Amino acid sequence: MSLHKDLSTIEQLNTGAFKYAAVGLAYLDLNGRFILSNSALQSLLDYSETRFKTLLLNEILHPSETDEINISVQELISGKVKKSLHQVRLFNNNGQHTWLRLTMSCMPDAKGKAQYIIAVLEDMSEQIHGIDHPTISRQLFEAIAESIPATVWLSDIEGNKMHFVNQAFLDTWHISKEEAYQDDAKILLKYVHPDDQESVSAVINQLQKNDRWNNNFRIITPDNKIRYLESSGVILRDKNGKASYLLGTHQDISNNVIRTVKLENLNQQLQASYEEVTRLNQFDTLTACFNRTAVLVYISNAFYQFSRYQIPSSVIFIDLNKFKDVNDQHGHHAGDLVLKEFVQHMQKRIRQTDTIGRLGGDEFILLFPGTNAANSELFLQKEKQEFTTIINKDLSITLSYSAGISECDFSSNTVEEWIDSADRKMYQQKSTFHT
Repeated sequence: MSLHKDLSTIEQLNTGAFKYAAVGLAYLDLNGRFILSNSALQSLLDYSETRFKTLLLNEILHPSETDEINISVQELISGKVKKSLHQVRLFNNNGQHTWLRLTMSCMPDAKGKAQYIIAVLEDMSEQIHGIDHPTISRQLFEAIAESIPATVWLSDIEGNKMHFVNQAFLDTWHISKEEAYQDDAKILLKYVHPDDQESVSAVINQLQKNDRWNNNFRIITPDNKIRYLESSGVILRDKNGKASYLLGTHQDISNNVIRTVKLENLNQQLQASYEEVTRLNQFDTLTACFNRTAVLVYISNAFYQFSRYQIPSSVIFIDLNKFKDVNDQHGHHAGDLVLKEFVQHMQKRIRQTDTIGRLGGDEFILLFPGTNAANSELFLQKEKQEFTTIINKDLSITLSYSAGISECDFSSNTVEEWIDSADRKMYQQKSTFHT
């Protein structure tokens, strides 16, 4: 069917039964644009027929209800449902919203495919806004409010006077009814935590600009307990859309917040413990230099730097001469002091960028990144290759050490081969020491 025929067909539907029906009627295209509206709907929302044709349903629908209606429209178009019924708020030409019962169905074409959306809109303002009998209305509200575990309160639109608070409110704020219902409700702000008073005041100042609000804040009760509250509420309007009351709730989330804080503290402690364990796993417990695993990681990185970018590095394999004699003659305590002294001796002489690690027993290895064998040899030539350890006031021990230097080059296919090269050169020197 052509667009011209489509419009012609719709205009034919604008008969007396449609045009002058007592309830609001409208035809919408599948995108939700008003194509045709009757007199009752135009009167109800104070839009002219011409103005309606420029509007989408979503443009005059309360934002909180658009998702629900959009889903229903898609279900109607797909044929998943034949009819949908909703209670919605539509904004009239004055920007005020009106409660309507919205019934929607689809008009199919000759092949049964959805062609238009038919909307029936009935005024529900009186039904929504109240029960005629004021006593029943008050009793019903209070009965519902007292059955809710969260705090419930009702105040005038300025928030100056409380008209109702339930028992949960009194229990949470730890105040009496007399204090809750005093002439100036804003006096209750004195219980708000000092750090939260500015944000709470900002929400209060914006109340009449937004139909709903949600914020979290703390209160300090008269017995000096801190309560964490999640606050939400809505502005209640009369049938003409005028803001009349503030209806709010407070959910006490103190236990949840406390659990969250405890969990965060525990996570921080676990993280600190993990970092400490990680640190300890990298260092030799006796000498405080890097252990075998950690120093091999540094050496592997240097090997990679040479393989990829030809950045030179050298290792020096070290073994203490006659260390076994120290243990045999003076005991393991003396031997431990010698090992610690050797590490301290070396740490004073190497650069911050250099690394010393204990491979095990009295074997150590030095990594000089960015340094060739010749410069590493100069380092050893400056050394006497011996050091002295004071065991006690009556005993000091001087030991020498043997060292082998190996520069990383293409003759080494692996890290192990590179270290073995330095190990062999160390034993060559050590054999000279024993002869």
